[in-house]
Amino acid sequence: MYLTPELKSLLAAQLERVEALKRQTGRIALYLFPHLRGRRRGERRHDFRKAWATACLNAELGGLTEEARAKRREWLKANPRAGLLGALRHDFRRTAVRNLVNATVPERVAMTITGHKTRAVFDRYHIVSPGDLQEAARKLAGTFQGTSGVSRLTRVP
Repeated sequence: MYLTPELKSLLAAQLERVEALKRQTGRIALYLFPHLRGRRRGERRHDFRKAWATACLNAELGGLTEEARAKRREWLKANPRAGLLGALRHDFRRTAVRNLVNATVPERVAMTITGHKTRAVFDRYHIVSPGDLQEAARKLAGTFQGTSGVSRLTRVP
């Protein structure tokens, strides 16, 4: 597996935390992401739904003043599927596919990275957005006889 330098350093930091846990408890740590505190310290994490929800909430409220945080928190209580709180962990697989394709990574390589075994499923994850269509039109502008490099594109119904 090939890792980006940032991911490699994040994993190295996690390994350090696990090593410190092993030294403190005197037990072998079998997992890369065990519970590091609390009554389950050293045990396997079975699910991270609560941590996911907390991270999404913190991202929604980050950078807001106390008053704005309180208002946003109330609004999110009334609309629990709004904003990041409605995000599913699996949504990031689609984001990864789009980012890889947009970065011109060959699709076969992107399929291997994301774990897609069939082209049909990979294509379901690679959603074409209006921005993608605008970019394609921008790239084609001026390449055919009778067209010009128009700076502003409009959608034709």
